[in-house]
Amino acid sequence: TVMPSGANYLVKKLTWSDKIFQLGNHERFGEELEVIGKLSNSNVMIPLAYVLTVDSAYLFYDFAPKGTLFDVLHGNSESALHWASRYSIAIGVAQGLTFLHGCPSGSILLLDLSSKSILLKSLNEPQIGDIELCKVIDPSKSTGSLSTVAGSVGYIPPGNTNA
Repeated sequence: TVMPSGANYLVKKLTWSDKIFQLGNHERFGEELEVIGKLSNSNVMIPLAYVLTVDSAYLFYDFAPKGTLFDVLHGNSESALHWASRYSIAIGVAQGLTFLHGCPSGSILLLDLSSKSILLKSLNEPQIGDIELCKVIDPSKSTGSLSTVAGSVGYIPPGNTNA
């Protein structure tokens, strides 16, 4: 989304009717967003703002001009990543995961980590996106496979043995 000032933002829309959200948790969702909004790490996409409506939630993030790591890795050869950039991205992602799994307010669940959920501010600045608000997700409501609720099959974040 481009604002009148010319600033670009990424807007993620979540619909309350999505079956993985627990019913009646709109307030709790807002509380979780408040906690996440206070975090600060250059390798993690933190919502800048949010809007809760009757039907949906809209999360606003800084725009990542280079797109996803997936796009860069599998796109045209003009934007091929050099080894120095790949190394910087790997280090940045590792630092982001370390931050998420060691948050003072409690470990933050990352439901899936793939090249599609890593956004690039530049070819040396990765940000982990799609941080989920696990306390408002209801696994019993999922109609899909484990991957619908817990990301990639077999992936369980450290310290989260109850997933």
